[in-house]
Amino acid sequence: MKNINRKKIYIAGIFFLIFIILNPLFLEKFTTDGQINSDNLLIIINILSYSNLIIFSLIILKSDFLIKVKKNIKNLIIFLFILFLGLMLCEILLKKYNNFSNNNKTVNEENFEFKASYSYNNFGFRDKHFDKNEINKVIFLGDSFVFGSAVDSNYTFNRIVEKKFEIENNKNVRVYNLGIPGAEPANYLKTFQNFKYLEPQITVVFLYVDNDIISSFSSSLKGKIVFIVSNIEMLNILSKYFYKNKNTKKILDKYLINHKYRDLFNKNLINPYILTRGSQDTHLLYENFTKDFNNNNYTKNNLLKISNLAKKIKSKFILVIIPSKYQVNKKYLSYLKKELNFNVSKYEIVNDNLQKSIKKWAKDNEIETIDILPYLKNDSQEYYYLIDDHFNNNGNLLVANILFERLKLEFR
Repeated sequence: MKNINRKKIYIAGIFFLIFIILNPLFLEKFTTDGQINSDNLLIIINILSYSNLIIFSLIILKSDFLIKVKKNIKNLIIFLFILFLGLMLCEILLKKYNNFSNNNKTVNEENFEFKASYSYNNFGFRDKHFDKNEINKVIFLGDSFVFGSAVDSNYTFNRIVEKKFEIENNKNVRVYNLGIPGAEPANYLKTFQNFKYLEPQITVVFLYVDNDIISSFSSSLKGKIVFIVSNIEMLNILSKYFYKNKNTKKILDKYLINHKYRDLFNKNLINPYILTRGSQDTHLLYENFTKDFNNNNYTKNNLLKISNLAKKIKSKFILVIIPSKYQVNKKYLSYLKKELNFNVSKYEIVNDNLQKSIKKWAKDNEIETIDILPYLKNDSQEYYYLIDDHFNNNGNLLVANILFERLKLEFR
């Protein structure tokens, strides 16, 4: 009997230990910024953690629990297998018929610095219907800059370029907007693989010299796990409703900002994740991005795969390098230090070493690049928002004009 009780205590102890180890409050101690930023991953961790706590409680409170489990182990395995199949079926159906997605919807966003309306097509992209039979086709691949975050539809890169071709060249050129907010080069590759059937004459990838350069994280086990769970529709729906605004409070509690901005963050009128960037020294951050790009092949390999796929379908490949506003004007650093308590070691613009590294690598691999930074420097015009990291209308117009001047050479 003593051996049985001892065995029971050992087993219960193991489940309780797993509950502690998997508890988000414990795991957050080992993250760089003291929090788990993926809501989907947080849901999985909570489910696993508290499942172990429930099992621990049943072992302690029900004396015959382990005996019943042992007797019904086959039925339990069958139940778990059926549950797994059911969840897989739900995921497949959600990916195909998800009414919670933005497909064929118009969504309005209100921010402290802007108001914008986003209209989505049947594929969930901010564009018109895709028609393979159109002629003079160009694909734009990228993140929220390509999507057109913070501006209305008339100011997205693709819409401006299409309009300029129509007015100045009297030519119909279809530019597909395949921008996905929060995406990075691995997503660009997957998107291109899915839509290469459009057979564009030109494929343009926009690389933002900030969160697009996350090679060491994305290629790590943690990065791969986050990438997988971020694409699970069931978790996306759950996190949308259960974790809305919860992370905002956690982030705000770590920063000493005045009540005006705290209220704006709480009302979702400013993106709270801007603050997570402010906790790191900006100049050091971009030095690390440069080292990351030079020393890790993750970003480069994904770009090469897109380039090779473009060649395979006889599409010209162009890489556009989108700069950070901190490389353009030092006033952004001064403003964010003063208003949001950003960690700033020196009030100077961030250097362009990352762009130099990208262009050297691209040249070595015979990839054409367009570096936007020189067009933005030493200009009195405002191209970015003060707090939000995206281009304003002027910024999008400038970039679209640069792209038009290059693309019109291919459609004479």
